[in-house]
Amino acid sequence: MQDDLSRQRFAVFYQEQFPLVVNYLLKFGADRAEAEDAVQSAMELLLRRADDVRSPAAWVRVVARNVWMRAMRRQAMAIPAGVAAEQVEPGAVRYASNLDPADVMRRVDEQQDAARMIRLLPRTQREVLAMVINGYRPAEIAEIMGKNSAAVRSNLTLARRRLGRLLAERHGMQLDLEPAA
Repeated sequence: MQDDLSRQRFAVFYQEQFPLVVNYLLKFGADRAEAEDAVQSAMELLLRRADDVRSPAAWVRVVARNVWMRAMRRQAMAIPAGVAAEQVEPGAVRYASNLDPADVMRRVDEQQDAARMIRLLPRTQREVLAMVINGYRPAEIAEIMGKNSAAVRSNLTLARRRLGRLLAERHGMQLDLEPAA
């Protein structure tokens, strides 16, 4: 990717995709700094390997996720047990003059709660859920993950049920989320 036209195309791709992939990792459980670092690394790799990549948007997401997960594994080995789970960073909140500070804090608390609940899901369910939140369909997710569509849909269903139970527990409710016979 050496010529000016290719560099221009990459610049446009970078500007469009960087915030989307960062948000993808935030929904997966990364904090903003971790997500931005992982996406930057993935974009650098893409710039070097662009001629070999068939689907850059999907490739960047997979590589960024892998970079982030490797960093989390390294960090988990370096931090005493129990500390990492409590370091949940809120997602970015845009402040405007018409927002009530109490409302902003409530939203930050909700984002933190959601991040904690999502982190309780098994890795594959977190990954599928994050991709769905970012607009991918099960068939696309299956291709990216190298799984079949039925497995993706099953993981999505299990993730939704688990999150539903966690939300119900949080609000002191009991839900029957099992399918009817």
